[in-house]
Amino acid sequence: MHICGLDFPEENFSKHVLKRKKEGLIKTAKEYIEKIKETIRNADKFYLIRQLQDCIDKVIFFNSKTKWLLIVIYETNRILTCFYLWKSDTLEEYFQMMDFDTYLREDCKNSSYREVVKDENSEYSGFIKALQDRC
Repeated sequence: MHICGLDFPEENFSKHVLKRKKEGLIKTAKEYIEKIKETIRNADKFYLIRQLQDCIDKVIFFNSKTKWLLIVIYETNRILTCFYLWKSDTLEEYFQMMDFDTYLREDCKNSSYREVVKDENSEYSGFIKALQDRC
């Protein structure tokens, strides 16, 4: 499955659709695709995360109005997931609840994050802008 130039492996996509249906967030796969596109287009916060289990850079697109977030594996342009943030009011609270460090760790001894400013001159902000334009 290709969405806005990103790959979402069919098997993973199907699992996520079923899960979002069970949660009552969507009724169809088409609705899930639209949630993904909407989250990319309307995201107003962006984060770079490195998780303990794989130490791979992931970019989070977050829409603070709808509380939907999308996680993309940066190096492979692959969608990891898109979901509604149930358990906290802000993404920062979610990171704290999940025990993320508030600065990006090179050693990956703990999951960590940092905010990415869309207008900064970095490879991540360029990726964000390009994806939003494409979607």
